[in-house]
Amino acid sequence: MPFLEALVTETGIKVAEAAYHSIRAVKHQTPFLNYDREYLIACYRDESDLAGTLLPYVEIEHILRPTWNEFQQCVDGLRIVKMNEPFVLAKQPPPELADFQAHAYDHFTRETKMTRDDRVVRLANYDPSTKSVTVQKCVYNDGIRSNYAMDWHGGLTFANSPISLRGLLQSQYNRLLPPWSDCRMSNAIGLAVIVFFRHENGEILPYLPLRAKPSWYSDNLGATKRLAVYPGGFHCTASGEAAWSDKALSFDQLFTTDICRELKEEVGLDRSDLEWIYPIAFCREFLRGGKPQLFFAAYTSLSPKEIGRKRREAIEAQKQDGRQEIEDDVLVVNTPEELFRHLWVNGTMEAVANMVFAQECATLAYAAGKFTSKRVKPQAQ
Repeated sequence: MPFLEALVTETGIKVAEAAYHSIRAVKHQTPFLNYDREYLIACYRDESDLAGTLLPYVEIEHILRPTWNEFQQCVDGLRIVKMNEPFVLAKQPPPELADFQAHAYDHFTRETKMTRDDRVVRLANYDPSTKSVTVQKCVYNDGIRSNYAMDWHGGLTFANSPISLRGLLQSQYNRLLPPWSDCRMSNAIGLAVIVFFRHENGEILPYLPLRAKPSWYSDNLGATKRLAVYPGGFHCTASGEAAWSDKALSFDQLFTTDICRELKEEVGLDRSDLEWIYPIAFCREFLRGGKPQLFFAAYTSLSPKEIGRKRREAIEAQKQDGRQEIEDDVLVVNTPEELFRHLWVNGTMEAVANMVFAQECATLAYAAGKFTSKRVKPQAQ
């Protein structure tokens, strides 16, 4: 059976979970974050609306609908509300939290060689009744002091014992994620997209590049900055934190435009290269303490040769900027089961989650005939 037909005839989460049980789970941990799925799910086991029994995410809004037209109507109904005042990260309680934040930032920047101070988009609230996303301006570095250091032990104590930021928050909220009102968490909105493309053999496949990982060269010569999260492994086509824009007035202008910017920077794809791109799910990620994550799916009719050329050009531009994000390698599989087995073992949690939702989106797109090109081909002279 062709890959796309197999993909759209099975439920993504069922295939993903079946694939997970057929392999030996790979556990990964850094000084700042514990990537163990079972650990993360146990930490927030009282959360409802989990995105499957094995995905450490909870859904804020399932944007996908039973039909393509209903789905597009839902997307059109998404709104943003901008707060005037910028976000200020709370430095207590407890009193030693300020020292923890300072030490976490120092250690993280030394470890990753990152010196970003971008203005990003923080989620202040989400109203499901009106599909309104309330946002405010935030600095990227506040995330390093909070969401990106959930499992780091750096001076916090509880009952005279060392404790991580995750443990500190659990002492207050038990097995639930902190509410949006807790200003000890930055909660900048993450963006991720999986682009589908047509392989030389005619198959419609997800475009999953290999994420760059630290090497002796980058670590010792400082030639390439480390990635803040998910180093190495097959990943979404592109991802990043939503950049703040004073001019953006709509959901599309703030979020879709920005994930297209990430696509251009990471794999060289312009928005004009896409037949379509839509948000498909709005979630909270357990790994980074409930950090909001907006997942997208898209389709390009560019040939694999052209996609590869654009990717290599993007990689060269990244190297010139000292921040290579992907390798010149992509995951190619024959079945959905093989796809999820590879992602569980050799991919990132973010890619697995994005792929589950992208599979559901592909089902709608396939039924609506959206995996075709609307481009006008030049006539022969």
